[in-house]
Amino acid sequence: MMLLLPVIFWGLMLAIDNLDGLGDLYKFEQVSWQYSPGDIPSELGSAWQFEKLPRLFKIEKANVNIWFRVQPKNDTCSSLQAIFIPKQKWGIRLFIHDRLIGETPHSSFVLPNWNTPVFLSLPQGECNSIPTLYIQMKLGSRTALLSPFYIATPEKLLPAYRTHQLLNVTIPQISCIILWVFSLLMMVFWVQRRKNSVYGWFSLVVALWASHTTLRLMALPGFMPYWIWSFLLTACVVWFVSIGIVFTHRFIKIKVPILEVGVNTLNVFLSIVAAWLLYIRSDYYHLIAGKIWIGFALLIGIYNLIRLTFSRNLLFQERICLSGCFLLILSVGAHDYAIVNFWVEQSRQYYLHHAGFIFIVVFLILLILRYQRLLLYQYHVKRTFKNLIFKNAQRFRQDKFNLISRERKRIMQNLHDGAIGHLISAVNSLRLGNINPKLIIDLLQHSIDDLRIIIDSLDEDMNDLGLFLICFRQRYEPRLKACGIELMWTNSINERYVLDADKALNILRIIQESITNVIKHSGASKLKFLAEIDYIESTGCPALYLTLSDNGRGFNGQLAGRGINILHERAENLKGSLQIISSKLTGTRVQLMCPLAGC
Repeated sequence: MMLLLPVIFWGLMLAIDNLDGLGDLYKFEQVSWQYSPGDIPSELGSAWQFEKLPRLFKIEKANVNIWFRVQPKNDTCSSLQAIFIPKQKWGIRLFIHDRLIGETPHSSFVLPNWNTPVFLSLPQGECNSIPTLYIQMKLGSRTALLSPFYIATPEKLLPAYRTHQLLNVTIPQISCIILWVFSLLMMVFWVQRRKNSVYGWFSLVVALWASHTTLRLMALPGFMPYWIWSFLLTACVVWFVSIGIVFTHRFIKIKVPILEVGVNTLNVFLSIVAAWLLYIRSDYYHLIAGKIWIGFALLIGIYNLIRLTFSRNLLFQERICLSGCFLLILSVGAHDYAIVNFWVEQSRQYYLHHAGFIFIVVFLILLILRYQRLLLYQYHVKRTFKNLIFKNAQRFRQDKFNLISRERKRIMQNLHDGAIGHLISAVNSLRLGNINPKLIIDLLQHSIDDLRIIIDSLDEDMNDLGLFLICFRQRYEPRLKACGIELMWTNSINERYVLDADKALNILRIIQESITNVIKHSGASKLKFLAEIDYIESTGCPALYLTLSDNGRGFNGQLAGRGINILHERAENLKGSLQIISSKLTGTRVQLMCPLAGC
């Protein structure tokens, strides 16, 4: 359907262009004309020229009067009560002989809109004899347009006048208001989504076209020279296309900074040259504006339309809509460009402002649909995100509950195996009357050591491997010295390794149990402690290597017992390995390998 848009548009415009509905009975196509500074018909000369309407009259001087003369036939004199001119440029004044009998309102006397219809009622009693009608136009430029006009009764002319007024004035006025609303709407969209600049650029493009339409409809103010109005009218069209190249690239989601800057810089230069020529040498303005400047805009417009039509970043429906608009704008642009350069009859209407409005409406619909899709996508993303947050919150609460439960169980198990067990042993010894101070002190000291180890493993500030080894040394070195054992401490760990509470507790338990065995069973005088970091060859991951060796009385054979089994279990919990090597000649050596972070 959109591909048939040019055919529908041209059919509608041609039908409207011929929509007079009056036939040839009251139609006047033959006039005499001349240009003169006179203000009333009696001041005119005799140099009348005969022409057939419609006609674009070119005058050598601007700001003069052009006069048209027509002599109604005798059989139409009785119906000469009103005059209807479908198309004219500038305002008119109507005379019968030297008497002014009607004129366009003062506010629209100088009105450059070529399609503005005029309706004037004639006074009663002016047709007692066959009158001579004079039509005066006061020109603001060197051209004047007059279409064939009609003289008849108001009842016959008013319907045609109202139809032309609706199509050529009222509808463009409404479309102009709609364009300004569109521009503001797109500006609101851009404010809501600053990162998506396509709405901001489209707002600027629509504002330029709305300005062009406003200039076409407005009466030329007395303080504004015609050349400024003409320059602004053309500039709005050219800048609409020039800025449109930036909008086109943003719409199809590409960026070509060199082309965008180059085109708009060239347009700035052409604008300055056109304004200067129009002010200094207006006779050259048509060459610059009509051929070069408008031709430049036409080429950029063709580039924009081709980009939009054949872009792969658009949806299929968008490409179909823009293809129809491409054919429409291309045909209408060529038509209006031919009128500007006098290649066709100058009385034809310009259609680009109508086609441009349709093109902008199509773009607006596409942008609103794109904005709607974006809002739906954001809604689905937010909904999905909320669902993920809800599920993750549930999972987090469950994981938190499981973590707390595991931590409670671990603390209870460590208290049960360590401090509580030693306290129970001390209490039982006291109940049985076996009051051995040394035994009681040892049991209480073991309980304190176990509690400190548990507390250290839970302290976030003590989760650094090197730090808690130093703290462990500060606690146990005095005890070893009190037992006559010299601690030879070597810690080659220079980097920071963070351990979780369970891993830290298992490492401390292994070291604690090994030192306790040295104190209780070895009878050693020296204990060597070595801590270092090395990398596992198979995985390349860092691992902690601990070695505790004494010079006491060792043992031959395999050492077994509950304490030794617990050490091996803790090493397995660390995903490491534990070796105990003992000899009666060399003493006992405990070696622990524990993988660290990420292994």
